[in-house]
Amino acid sequence: MRRRGARITRAKAAQVVETAREVLKLPEADWNAASAVLAADVTFFIALEEEIAKATAELSTVLPDTPAGILTSLPGVGIVTASAYGAAIGDPARFKNAAGPTAPRPRPHRLRIRRQEPPGQPDQP
Repeated sequence: MRRRGARITRAKAAQVVETAREVLKLPEADWNAASAVLAADVTFFIALEEEIAKATAELSTVLPDTPAGILTSLPGVGIVTASAYGAAIGDPARFKNAAGPTAPRPRPHRLRIRRQEPPGQPDQP
């Protein structure tokens, strides 16, 4: 085997790999603990995916009867996104025009910044 100018026999390469496997092996107690945590996480993840699927199915039956249902006709807007927008905006009839649900514009203000002196020294005016 030749790589980067180094030469090594197959037997030596096998010995290096086997030594690395032994050195990097986790103790059995650590392996068992990590396996238990991973198994619990996988079980939780599967249950969470099932709950998300149930919630999405429920939203898909309710959303068409709301004003936000029309949002799903937009490309890239699915059930969850349309539901989130609908929940955030609420009843669109409460706005006088299309500019109603926009965020208020920030007003410029002055910010006074005082320089902090190190402890034990008085503030300079």
